[in-house]
Amino acid sequence: MSTGKGVAGLSVGSIAKLEHVIAYLQVMGSAADGKYASKVKAVRELEALAKDWPSRVSIRFLRNYTLESIDPLLRFECARSKVAASVSFSDFDNFEQEVLDPASATNTVKHDLVVLALWLDGLLPANDVRSFSPAEVFERVRRLLDKLLQDTGALLAVTAFLPPFFALANTRTARAEVSFLRSVAELNRRLAAYASSTARVHLIDLPALAGRLGEHAALDARFWYLYKAPLRNELLDLLAAELGAMVSAVKGGGKKVLVLDCDNTLWGGIVGEDGLDGIQLDPNGYPGSAFYDFQRQILELKSRGVLLALCSKNNEADALAVFEQHPHCLLKKQDFVSWRINWNDKASNMLELARSLNLGIDAFVLVEDSSLECDLVRTELPEVTVLQVPERRFELPNLLRSYRGFDMLAATEEDSQRTHMYQQERQREESRRDFQDLATYLKSIGLVAVIRPAGETDVARVAQLTQKTNQFNLTTHRYTEGDIEKFLSSHECTLLTMRVKDRFGDYGLTGLGILRYEGELARIDTFLISCRVLGRRLELVLLGRLIAEASRRRGVRMVKGLFLPTRRNEQVGDFYDRAGFKLLSTKPGPGNAQRAKEYGYGIGSPFIEVPDYISVLE
Repeated sequence: MSTGKGVAGLSVGSIAKLEHVIAYLQVMGSAADGKYASKVKAVRELEALAKDWPSRVSIRFLRNYTLESIDPLLRFECARSKVAASVSFSDFDNFEQEVLDPASATNTVKHDLVVLALWLDGLLPANDVRSFSPAEVFERVRRLLDKLLQDTGALLAVTAFLPPFFALANTRTARAEVSFLRSVAELNRRLAAYASSTARVHLIDLPALAGRLGEHAALDARFWYLYKAPLRNELLDLLAAELGAMVSAVKGGGKKVLVLDCDNTLWGGIVGEDGLDGIQLDPNGYPGSAFYDFQRQILELKSRGVLLALCSKNNEADALAVFEQHPHCLLKKQDFVSWRINWNDKASNMLELARSLNLGIDAFVLVEDSSLECDLVRTELPEVTVLQVPERRFELPNLLRSYRGFDMLAATEEDSQRTHMYQQERQREESRRDFQDLATYLKSIGLVAVIRPAGETDVARVAQLTQKTNQFNLTTHRYTEGDIEKFLSSHECTLLTMRVKDRFGDYGLTGLGILRYEGELARIDTFLISCRVLGRRLELVLLGRLIAEASRRRGVRMVKGLFLPTRRNEQVGDFYDRAGFKLLSTKPGPGNAQRAKEYGYGIGSPFIEVPDYISVLE
């Protein structure tokens, strides 16, 4: 009889997963040269692998110029986060009809991202460009975006405008032309202000992307006049990267932890050999200035909610002394949620960091100068993104500037407080050592759960939770703010949020349950708990409140819950079993593996007892 085991004691399923990872890395690596043809070939080869990816995204372009060449580039960028993308385009110069027609593909198909990409020539007066009014063009674009906000739940991206090819560059003599260029800048300023005040609209700064390349590398006048295709592949590549980062943020591919080496990464030199005064970190001289600016970037990421950790082969006292005593060190000891400063291998230390923070290893990014350590972590932990410090130190600040894995769609209050919250968790762990059993400890910290319906002020955080929560997330449905707004306005949905606090501090909004009503049935569309509050049985409290809410709905007789397994949420595969739900069916997947379990709970059935050490407020 087969034992189901393969080589080296690995199960057949584990070997298949490993082979899948290796194949994926090989295909992505085949496009490392960045060439258009290489990415097209990689996208074709990824189609077979993408069938097993849990995340799908639909992207729709509304445009008045030829843009189809971005298709494979955008699908490649989405593949970086293992998101399978479907890309479609409106008919040429048919963007307004698409928005206004309720029967159009834009309005009848559920798209995750709609991109409004317009070329200014098509919006100008036919006979006299001098009458170009930035206010009028802006109002035309704004009305389209407002209509899309009203009729779709998609995330919206709009590209800023580049000057037309006929715009002159001689600003000393052509005053009318100067006025025209300023009008384009004013149009973009209005678009930027609108996007910054509208949660679901995001502006893509196309002029800035073109400026990074230079006009010759970014734009193609020949293809514009022949085919209305003004963007070269190099600029399309940058645009695809911007859009791909947005998709990653929505679909849960964003990274959460930045792990930093110390010597020759956060400062120049080796502190154990050069001493505190000998390392290079002076902002007034090179290469210290490059390291100084790198630390500035790291602090900016921290303010956005990225967690910082250290992983360095060093004497701990020597390394920590830099953060506490060096006059030019911007980073301080309290900026880090955890560290492993020792002489152990970095792959093992990274795993320890993941365990200490209760996060999946795929949430981590390592910045390291040693090529040997980089290769080790890439080999042992392929889920970790490894960024190697460039040999030319003046290129160091570009390392994080060009990396998009930490991009997020909206910053919330929890983001700005995330480091502080994890430091509070460290205090909780230290306090727990004084107790012999978990139950006694949990009673001592005064847990309070505040459960109430979601409101308009919760939309950004609720959407973010669906996008970023992976471990305790029973269905991993990813929703935009527009999706959440539609749920809130529907009489057929209930959204309950859970905020948690104890004597150490506030965990913030850390739990979400979404019910959808279908006659006598209430379906649990989404049920998730932030990793910060796991291990306290708070999930039972939220589930109990969700069932109570369903029971108040006239005619509801049963609550159904679905578990959709992913490589990250396997630990909660038996949650509904433990909560007293009855298994109704399973849906087999590839290789006869269980891909989904459906559970039922009859209203009034016995429910697992809720812990008495949790005070519940509504």
